[in-house]
Amino acid sequence: MKAFICPPLAVKSAVFAFILSVLAGCGGSGKTTVPVPENPVVTPTPAPEPTPTPVPTPEITVEHLHSLADMPIGVAVEAGGAINSILTSAPRQAIVEAHFDTVTPENIMKPFLLHPQQDTYDFGDADDLMDYTVAQGLAVHGHVLIWHAQQPDWINSFAGTQTEWQAMMDDHIVTIVEHFAQNYDNVVSWDVVNEAFLDGGGSQLRDSVWRLGVGDDYIARAFTSARSAAGANVDLYYNDYGMENNGSKLNSILAMVDDLQASAVPIDGIGFQMHVNMDYPDVGTFKQALAKVVSRGLKVKLTEMDVARSTLDTDRISQLTPEMQLALADRYKALVNAYLEAVPAVSRGGITVWGITDADSWLNRNTSRLEFGVLFNSDFTPKPALQGFADALIETP
Repeated sequence: MKAFICPPLAVKSAVFAFILSVLAGCGGSGKTTVPVPENPVVTPTPAPEPTPTPVPTPEITVEHLHSLADMPIGVAVEAGGAINSILTSAPRQAIVEAHFDTVTPENIMKPFLLHPQQDTYDFGDADDLMDYTVAQGLAVHGHVLIWHAQQPDWINSFAGTQTEWQAMMDDHIVTIVEHFAQNYDNVVSWDVVNEAFLDGGGSQLRDSVWRLGVGDDYIARAFTSARSAAGANVDLYYNDYGMENNGSKLNSILAMVDDLQASAVPIDGIGFQMHVNMDYPDVGTFKQALAKVVSRGLKVKLTEMDVARSTLDTDRISQLTPEMQLALADRYKALVNAYLEAVPAVSRGGITVWGITDADSWLNRNTSRLEFGVLFNSDFTPKPALQGFADALIETP
């Protein structure tokens, strides 16, 4: 019997028909359905990080700070052999000549340099500075005649009687003041006595060698001697720190002033050193302190102004952030405004900043962190604080 052989075309047709039947049983569409989860997880597209808005740097437009004021605008300068002597630094000279009309010798007129031995006075370096100020038309605030610090060893160890102490102090004051009065006409004021009161409760007179040697009336005697040598047109100041918070120290100093005035002692003004910071003093309290001095008919001078960082700021930074620069500018503006508001024009002895640049500032010789408390950076560029100072002079009559 002959076997049956299926033709190839028939086989192919049968296979194709079988596949179609299978597909029809799965839904008939010929498409595969992918199951979808009941609660799908959607991964969000991360938002781009916001670009920080840069702190705007205020434009510094002031060209001559002192020209905006009706009072002396000064700065402390070094001279002699100091590495930052104004006499050997063209950039410092440019700053001083552009922005200030008065200078205070930071060290060169202190007793340890002017009067190194009892019978020896050395005016050489101080005269070099004076010659520069005359050439530039700058006034000078003399600093300082009587102080318990930075005086020569021979004064600290002087063993004379009270009468000898009195004669020695008189000679010291008269010789120094007469030298500058007779040789120059631009010394317009003096810090006669500096820091005679202690800090803290009660704020009593400091037991300096001057008080112990001359007696409790040494301050009155010092002002009388200074007036005899300086003449009537030079302002004589008592100078101290820590008065701006309107506390017991200021009250003790004003009690002394009341006694001096009652005895007709020739005192013209009180110098607030103003070594302050970003938190201290409160502006309102500062104005109250100034008003107390004004009420005595005395001039008020901010003699050594600088603004340290906040006492809460312990970061060891190498430069101010833009935010800190703006805060310093605001602080200078607020303090200068307070002075101008509280002190009438006739009573303004002026404002002196204690150092030209941060590199010159005593703050960076006496703290464990960098400070930036004056108006110019160490590279001689101006800070926004300079404009803050200027804005106060412009806005407050």
